Amino acid sequence: GLKLAPMEDPYGYIKEVQSSFDYGKIPYSKEYYDLLPDEPEAEGLPETPEWKVYFANGFSSHHIGHDKSGKEIPVGKTFTWDGKTWHVPAVYACGKGLVADFCVEIEPDDLRAFFNKWWPNGQGDGREFTPEEQERQTAENPMALDFQPTLTVNGKPLRSTSGNGFGWVPDACRPEEERGEQSQQNQEAIWLMEHYSLNPEKGWIFFRESFPWATKTRPVLKTLSL
Repeated sequence: GLKLAPMEDPYGYIKEVQSSFDYGKIPYSKEYYDLLPDEPEAEGLPETPEWKVYFANGFSSHHIGHDKSGKEIPVGKTFTWDGKTWHVPAVYACGKGLVADFCVEIEPDDLRAFFNKWWPNGQGDGREFTPEEQERQTAENPMALDFQPTLTVNGKPLRSTSGNGFGWVPDACRPEEERGEQSQQNQEAIWLMEHYSLNPEKGWIFFRESFPWATKTRPVLKTLSL
């Protein structure tokens, strides 16, 4: 009805428009540039950002707001729970509450056994799993972990109101077609392992939890238990 016909070479047309367009004509606000990640270095890896932790901001190095970053308080505690080795390397005292980092060790042999059992030919083999098999995968996955931490500061219990986490699987444990991937989460995991001096040849699950203060103002930290 509109007498429209398909183009002979739509892909070529789009590429020509892209190459001839002056992107410098697009105005962007200062706030936009503040949120952009750092430019990659010459070797292709992002520059390590300044280490800052904010309340309820997760692992993001970008922060929107006027509150200050937390003061890092080294903890350096290690314990065993649910059959895994846990590390609490540090907590961060912020204006609104306490932020705690949890780093959980995952043995490489456990990761390899899991991948070899469910994807013996690699994860790209196109195999589909039944709902029952998917439930078993979740139950057997060494990276699947859920917990609800409570901190006690100066005798007052604090419960986490926000948190997030992600995992690190070393290349030696990955299916061959996935090795060498440089996702944003992989890069964040590398920064975490460097900051806390963790072994990159092991698997890791990282959690960052935020606990609001039980008092109206930030207290002086005298005792802390998990």
